[in-house]
Amino acid sequence: SREEERNVQLVKVRTVYKNLKTNIQDELVQVVSANFSNDSELVDASLNKQVMADVVEQIAVEKNELATELRDQGQIKAAQRMLYQNSAYLSSNASMLNCPKLQQQAMENKNDAEHIQDDSAWNMNRKGMRERQSTSRSQRD
Repeated sequence: SREEERNVQLVKVRTVYKNLKTNIQDELVQVVSANFSNDSELVDASLNKQVMADVVEQIAVEKNELATELRDQGQIKAAQRMLYQNSAYLSSNASMLNCPKLQQQAMENKNDAEHIQDDSAWNMNRKGMRERQSTSRSQRD
């Protein structure tokens, strides 16, 4: 029969040291493990949505930066395609994680994609993209 849940120990670290305050030998033990489950409700309940949203945001920022570089190199269609894909990625994760911030970024990426071909507006659009990238990066650090 299939296991519904299981816990796997990934690593165990043991440190023995002399406590300088008590002059006694002490020991610290730390175990890192991972849980696996076929129960989707259990998996969903254990998901740290804030961490996931932060990860999604940083991946999207990297893709947005790449789209900006592609546009700077004259690869307008490739940049546009990347922005549309990024918008879809953000939107699907915004729904799954119930995160309005990601939905807002999805709309911004879609808007960037829709206006990326306009040479006369590119410098203004580029500035806005770079400001949003910088804001997201500084919030991470």
